[in-house]
Amino acid sequence: MPGASTEAMVILFLTNCMKLLILINFVAGIMSNDPILLIKFSGFEPAKGKVYMNVYNSKAAFLKPDQAVHKFSFEPKQSDHPLIKVSLPNSPTIAIACFQDINGNQKLDTNTFGIPTEPYAFSNNARGKWKKPTWDDAAIKWKSGVPLELKLHYW
Repeated sequence: MPGASTEAMVILFLTNCMKLLILINFVAGIMSNDPILLIKFSGFEPAKGKVYMNVYNSKAAFLKPDQAVHKFSFEPKQSDHPLIKVSLPNSPTIAIACFQDINGNQKLDTNTFGIPTEPYAFSNNARGKWKKPTWDDAAIKWKSGVPLELKLHYW
């Protein structure tokens, strides 16, 4: 570019790099063979702490956070019903556990009897009243691109 300033050339170079990165990201997304899990959340307390979610793909791993196949967190906004997109390995049966961390300590708080004091949810709307839900209670078969709904609630 004859006569172009160094600053203009740098800006043009950076702009072209950004365009290339966007194109690479788009193509990689199209070429990905991993199914997409869509989750629509509701029932949380707006603007009162992160929602944490773990996805499990086996009975042996269920409710063991270190064995989750996917972990995700987000901060819900006022009157927001987010649709979360998760790329998962092909696991036809999964179970989801999530909670909203109202006080920001990164764990689901419980009272003296072990009853949750913060909003929580499991896939399949599993709710063990005096015990944690089992894999069989929470396990679901899902299809890529078909949204699941998770409604957080208090005990």
